[in-house]
Amino acid sequence: MPPPKYKFINILILLLLFCGKQSDSFIVTERNGLKHVQNYRPVYQGIDYITLEPEYSIETITDDYSIYKLRDIEADAEGNLYVLDFSESTVTVFDQEGFYIKTLGGHGQGPRELEYPHKISYGEGQLYISEAYSGIIKIWNTDGEYQKQIRIKPYRYILYLKPFSECFYIYFEKPTDKSNIDVHFLQRISIDSTNKAVFKYDYDNSRQNNITPEYSVDISKDQNIYFPEDPDSYIIIQYNRKGEKQFSFGRKYDRAQFSDEAKEIFNSHAQNYQRHTGRELPELEKYPPFIRKIFLDSRENIWVVTGEFNLDNGNYRFQNTLDIFSNKGIWLYTFKTRNISYKSIIRNDRLYTPTNIDNRTARQYINAFKISYQK
Repeated sequence: MPPPKYKFINILILLLLFCGKQSDSFIVTERNGLKHVQNYRPVYQGIDYITLEPEYSIETITDDYSIYKLRDIEADAEGNLYVLDFSESTVTVFDQEGFYIKTLGGHGQGPRELEYPHKISYGEGQLYISEAYSGIIKIWNTDGEYQKQIRIKPYRYILYLKPFSECFYIYFEKPTDKSNIDVHFLQRISIDSTNKAVFKYDYDNSRQNNITPEYSVDISKDQNIYFPEDPDSYIIIQYNRKGEKQFSFGRKYDRAQFSDEAKEIFNSHAQNYQRHTGRELPELEKYPPFIRKIFLDSRENIWVVTGEFNLDNGNYRFQNTLDIFSNKGIWLYTFKTRNISYKSIIRNDRLYTPTNIDNRTARQYINAFKISYQK
């Protein structure tokens, strides 16, 4: 049972939300015809509302298995971990303690083979695996036994994949006639393979500080969808399963410019790009986007990574800023950690994080942390 203090806080939050009043931490207003929760400070201050306890670490290349190009990770209800290798077209499986079990798949077009897999997701006891260039989603059981496949027509390069009992969602990009604009769609696919587009996002890929849609969307168990309003504000919108806007929330946020290290890395990348393609990249913008990644925990809290990422500056000890919001849009807690990457996921109260490849040692790891909450 939570202590009376925290029971009172939760009751107060609900009363304020439904009565439209304000507290010292947030105010509920109307914005663009929607209820908007504007947060000023986290509810939980002076305590460790969330702590991350290291559980195990997996090296991606050993004598028993090799993961050369880690593209995605997933975990099932028992805590088994599935690691997708793009170059080898395999799924490497580890148990809940991080011990190697087996390797599934291999390059090919057969029912138990894959062609350059890009995304993997678990739902209803099955693995959903999308291939990068075929538009095929293969469905296996957790032993790698083929169940069925779905071909997405017209072909879509799937950036996000999430299954539910009666449907699954894909997030993809569609180039337009304008050279610098890609339109991104979130689409709901029913079990009978009929398609329903939920919403679209106009992504201007000429801007180097734009949000990365692949990592900036997540969907709750009730199929509520969370996505940033735009790159230039700290506002997140909750949509329902039909793509209808429900409410928005955000917080006061002071932006910091990209560091000199991040600028140097980008300039080096731009020079290499120009040398190999003959084309120039747009200049790096002054500020990183407000929101870099959104993902949900088992309590339906929304985890938001903001500002500069360790991938920007190449500093593997750089601490990213993580904000935690309730599913009502209330800012609960903020902390800094270096145990986050774009490919981090939360499953079963456990955070799984693949590290960036260390350029000095060429090593990469997947670290697992137990998430503990202050009751």
